[in-house]
Amino acid sequence: MSSQHEALLSEYERELDAAVRLALEERETKIHSIEELEGIDESRARERLEAAPIASDGFVVAVVRKFWLALDELNRSLPVEQRVEAESFLDDALRARNRDLGEVIAALPYWPVGQDASGRWV
Repeated sequence: MSSQHEALLSEYERELDAAVRLALEERETKIHSIEELEGIDESRARERLEAAPIASDGFVVAVVRKFWLALDELNRSLPVEQRVEAESFLDDALRARNRDLGEVIAALPYWPVGQDASGRWV
């Protein structure tokens, strides 16, 4: 992996960590709101919200998407032999650096990107 990839990976790790923390804080707020609004105990409210992985949270999905597209832009500026596959970068390379964040991404139910008619990631 190039030094440019390493720098991007560091930035991805920082932003993903912040997004996960924000998502977890928001989840706690929602749990308490459900308790109050529906009159159920915390364990039932928590069970309801924790059925979906934190990786599905909009904050986390936005970071994954942002860095998939940033990686694609970086890769297009490099010779083919220096390019890094997005799945490997966003999952495997991250997991090698940060097991906890890697586990979050491993629970992502889909990659939040697609390709246009020209084969470019969007």
